[in-house]
Amino acid sequence: MWAKPEEAAHWRQLYFPPTVYRDPTIIVLNWVGVFPTPGFVEEFLVPLARAIPGGAYGNLTLVVRTHDPGVYRFIQYLGRVHGLPIYVELVRLGVHGIAYDAEVSPAIALTKTEQDSLEVIREHRTGMTSSQVALEEGIAQTAALNRLSKLAEKRMVMRFAMPGRAGDVYVDPIAVVKMFETTSTE
Repeated sequence: MWAKPEEAAHWRQLYFPPTVYRDPTIIVLNWVGVFPTPGFVEEFLVPLARAIPGGAYGNLTLVVRTHDPGVYRFIQYLGRVHGLPIYVELVRLGVHGIAYDAEVSPAIALTKTEQDSLEVIREHRTGMTSSQVALEEGIAQTAALNRLSKLAEKRMVMRFAMPGRAGDVYVDPIAVVKMFETTSTE
């Protein structure tokens, strides 16, 4: 069990010193099989996640994976209260501790329109431009661009600048994690 908040600060500083990743980066904290206390979770995640929008870690998306529904809900709570740019994933374990299902959601509060746009990108899986999202949702391109920009600021989508007039491509980081996990286990 991870119990002491002062140890959380030590581990956070040791393993996550401010490092600016130049390219969009996803870090998955795999807490499956770990039993952190609420004090540990708060001391570990809140300072780390608060530093992300300020650029202390560059263009970083943070995903926390847990098997514990209580930890999952507490991270969601922290995300909403503190506006933390975190995805949280609840892994359901089956026989012999093998994961059979997972539920992933943003911990940060999103508007209904941001949720809709995120769902469109999530269903597409390969990334979309604001023009494509606008067409898919039946909205103006400016509205789609505004939503996607907000989602990128909240670190809920990854933005890749494209050359010329093509427009930036927005990608669901969870789809990237799932793609990587699928290809790394084959």
